[in-house]
Amino acid sequence: MDTFPLDEAPAYLILSYSWEGPRNAQASLKEYQEHRNWIIREHDGRHCLAIIRRNLYEALQRITTSVSQTRYIWCINQEDNVERGTQVSIMGEIYSLCTRVIIWLGIMDPYEASHVWNLHFQLVPEIPKYIAKHGADSIKTGDWTEEGLQERFNISEQALGPKHWTAYKRPFSKMRWFQRSWIVQEVALAPSAVVLFGHMQLAWEEMALLAMFLQRTGLDEQISEEESDEIEEDGVPGVVLEVFNNLATAAVALKTEAPETNWVRHRQTGIQLSTDPKDRIYAALGFLELDKSKAGKIVPNYSEECSTGQVFAGFTETILAEIPGLEILALREDSERSTKWPDLSSWAPDFTAPKGLLLVQEENSYCKEPPDCKVSGGMLWLEGFFTDETASVMSWETGDKTFAPGAKVLDTLRIWLSAVSHLIHESPYSEDPLEGLWRTLIANKTSEPNLPEIDSSHFRSFMAQTAIDTVDGIFEESGGETIVSPSIIAEPFPASDSKPCPSWLDDLQAIKARVKTSLYPKEEDVEGLEALYKKAGIFMARWLRFAVNRRLYVTLNGYVGLGPVSMRVADRITVINGSELLFLVRDKDAVHELVGETYVHGLSGEYNWDRRNAQKIELASILGYFNDIVLC
Repeated sequence: MDTFPLDEAPAYLILSYSWEGPRNAQASLKEYQEHRNWIIREHDGRHCLAIIRRNLYEALQRITTSVSQTRYIWCINQEDNVERGTQVSIMGEIYSLCTRVIIWLGIMDPYEASHVWNLHFQLVPEIPKYIAKHGADSIKTGDWTEEGLQERFNISEQALGPKHWTAYKRPFSKMRWFQRSWIVQEVALAPSAVVLFGHMQLAWEEMALLAMFLQRTGLDEQISEEESDEIEEDGVPGVVLEVFNNLATAAVALKTEAPETNWVRHRQTGIQLSTDPKDRIYAALGFLELDKSKAGKIVPNYSEECSTGQVFAGFTETILAEIPGLEILALREDSERSTKWPDLSSWAPDFTAPKGLLLVQEENSYCKEPPDCKVSGGMLWLEGFFTDETASVMSWETGDKTFAPGAKVLDTLRIWLSAVSHLIHESPYSEDPLEGLWRTLIANKTSEPNLPEIDSSHFRSFMAQTAIDTVDGIFEESGGETIVSPSIIAEPFPASDSKPCPSWLDDLQAIKARVKTSLYPKEEDVEGLEALYKKAGIFMARWLRFAVNRRLYVTLNGYVGLGPVSMRVADRITVINGSELLFLVRDKDAVHELVGETYVHGLSGEYNWDRRNAQKIELASILGYFNDIVLC
């Protein structure tokens, strides 16, 4: 073990691994708490015994069996808070100057490791060949299947079968490495990276290429469906690796580009795991490359005198001072449940809490400068005004990112239709009430990268599927209460592209009856039902992306919105000067508490920007100026 000034250090590697253990399972984490002995040579030639955790021991065993001309691996004394803070403050440089990052996923079954490696060996060389021959759009046709992949790439089922896919997808949901806070910097800033798993290894670029190919073709969703109980939404390979590959591409321009792009991408990774919660912040510093004169406010400090709440608030203040827009405030969710850090201000996000997708993003907003705000005495001072307030709040139960079929779907649809029933007679929207509803439910995200485009037909199909399933008896009587078809519930709403007409529902019911009772149903009947269920499923999947920890609500002025689960009646919808985002705030003595980001259809984002701007001008002329809004 030797110590060098960074600018005089010899060639060195960086080992990237999960400190507590390679897998998420509690049994595995408990098993990997055991320690092992490792002999280290000191700089004076003497040897000493180091006590290390089992996963590090297995990683070092794997590395030392490989032939490498690089003799040094960078390390840090985790028990020395001063050294730890000093090293973390220059982590961006440490990663940038290393020879390579070695990613250790962990010990893996030899057969599974071979299947993962063989999958890459078979597919990675063929992907660029296929794109060069057929064009980049050829992988976005939407008709890719596992069998079609074998045919297009001329690969047999024996060489590319279910066992390969099962082995391939498992690490993305089971291995803790993919959820570590530090991997963003490790992958993005290092000159190169290699992935080790069991006795196999892959170049990072190969792993990212295959994962993104599967995402573009839609194959990643197909292979996930086979074992849905084993794959979490955040563990889909393409979703995980595409973000990191984008980070690596962006890292080339880190020294010259503005930091906001990298902040947005870092936030989008949704990385959640770190042994010390402060590392949720410190792991971002090197990647963001903030102005050193301002970033000096964020000095890594692992001492007990510096609380986690102080670190979170300090980071939030720095981002507000340097990056246009108020997106970081949108990360503040469900403040009533964020009680782990008692000194955390209402305006500072709890970076350890699970985050839903942001309702509105300011990446391409009109904000060119950081917002006009200041922090004083733990209070955040902003300029803005209150444009509306919540009049009624609805709720739904989505469980843990899943939504069970059956009566639960119908109950939720009832809540939705009840929420917008007032729009039948008096609506602030130019479109039909049901369109205002479904656009709100998905935060008007009708178009997202690598996801199907959504329009009124998807919501219409969702209502139709629920209707024919209700008539078909899938939803049975519960608690002595008769289930009513959504077609009856929706009857008062005017005819529109979002509402299924009675004759179409009758036709669908007849088709479904024929398919169920026929030994050889007509192909067009089967395809018709499949198309209906596919469109309904697309809408449901999009809604679920925004439903977690959120509620539907109606404002005093009749608008429909989507807000945090902790929102209440009489929370105020607030426009902040210098931002496209809308926020909910709550009166608290002489100041206000930030509840969280909100989407209000007709007021939020670019969809109705002119309407919202007119509202702002009218209110501004009444008030005469933007009021000071103080968040505690």
